[in-house]
Amino acid sequence: MEALDADTGGNPLFATHLVQHWLGTGRFDLSGPTIRFAEPSTCDASLPTTLRDIVWARLRSLGADAPDILAAATVLGDEISESSLIDLVDMSAGVVANVLDAAARAGIVTERPGRPGTMRFTHALVANAAEADLPAPRRRRLRLAGMRAITVGRHVVDASTADVDIAEVISLSDTGP
Repeated sequence: MEALDADTGGNPLFATHLVQHWLGTGRFDLSGPTIRFAEPSTCDASLPTTLRDIVWARLRSLGADAPDILAAATVLGDEISESSLIDLVDMSAGVVANVLDAAARAGIVTERPGRPGTMRFTHALVANAAEADLPAPRRRRLRLAGMRAITVGRHVVDASTADVDIAEVISLSDTGP
């Protein structure tokens, strides 16, 4: 249940699609008297196409620039600094701010409490779906640019988390296609 809650943030639509996908891809071990998660090496950990389609439809509904900006934001980790995101995408600060405002109103991102100018995705599933559909070369370029943006002193919202943010981006650049 913790994995379901972490991935979906309690969103019933996301949870329903994810459980159906897990049932169909062997994510659950149904061989015993209780339902358990199967060993990661024996199951498909991808997101279902239906969920990715829902996520992309929501991102596109925020405007023409939203999908690119929010997909780029996924490489910044759990904390999306608005200034880092501006450096990461080739768009004006006003366009990025408008997309983040629209995404916040839609419940896609939320401001980190006590950290003005720093957002996070409300549901990990949204970030995972958006990043999963990035072409591999673009994902790698964004991860490297994200690492540079995080390391620039003026973009580190809280120096105590800088090492964690950098480590997260580095680990992300080493995984996936």
